[in-house]
Amino acid sequence: MIRILQRTAVGVPALLIAGTAEAHTGLAHTAGFASGFVHPLLGLDHLLVLLAAGVYAGTRDDGISGRMLLVVLAAVGAGLLLGSAGLPQGVVTAGLAVSGALIGLALMFELRVAAPWAAAVAILVGLLHGHAHGAEVAAMQGLAAYAAGLLAATALLLAVGALCGAAGRVHPRLGAAGIRGFGAAVSTAMLFLAVT
Repeated sequence: MIRILQRTAVGVPALLIAGTAEAHTGLAHTAGFASGFVHPLLGLDHLLVLLAAGVYAGTRDDGISGRMLLVVLAAVGAGLLLGSAGLPQGVVTAGLAVSGALIGLALMFELRVAAPWAAAVAILVGLLHGHAHGAEVAAMQGLAAYAAGLLAATALLLAVGALCGAAGRVHPRLGAAGIRGFGAAVSTAMLFLAVT
């Protein structure tokens, strides 16, 4: 588990430096499971928000982490449907960046909010994330396969984040520092994406 945290601590800055800060530059929206699966992996904003949400859930020791992950996943699915139905995009992109920055700050300062508030934030993050993807693919044929791929990648990113968060609880000294550093990196990156 220590190696996971070390790789995360090295990998996140590399992700922030490498490539483009634009979430989906050059990404073709085509139907299919594979396209849906890679989409959140190629968008830095979505990648960081989902990993951070998973890490936050994994750091909780009150038994709600699994339910938080399921709530995020269900909300992503609901948001995908809302976005693909053509509901207005509005402030979704800014909301995604701000919510990601808030999760990063919660990790950085080791904040623990009550379960109902954590669930509310999980729902908000999921809806925003799903809506952003749904709006991008509203006119796409074969949306069901795309949605299945998107949800599979979302579940994977949440699970990876949760494993890293849980590893931080097992190794408190190293884990706490790694999680705080990751939270700071996520907040910085999301605020940067919000203003660019």
